[in-house]
Amino acid sequence: MPTIKQILAIIEYHKDLSESQQREHTEHGYHQAKSHMREILYFINQYQVPDKEGLRKYAEEQIKRCDEKLKEIKGKGKLRKVIDKFCANTN
Repeated sequence: MPTIKQILAIIEYHKDLSESQQREHTEHGYHQAKSHMREILYFINQYQVPDKEGLRKYAEEQIKRCDEKLKEIKGKGKLRKVIDKFCANTN
């Protein structure tokens, strides 16, 4: 079993990757970011990591944020299709 220090290092690694992925502002990036946050929750739960830093709450908030961003992206895609269809019909 890994030590708490090793687990915290893994969690920090996933946190950094998630933040990096979110900076891409793409659908793929947000899905990847959510995956990294789920890994953090897994490690916290699996190894009973003391949550002194508020990592659980942070991860849950980031997952919600990614979900919201994904909804925005998908919404923009639908709007773009409607606009394109309208423009095609008027030309």
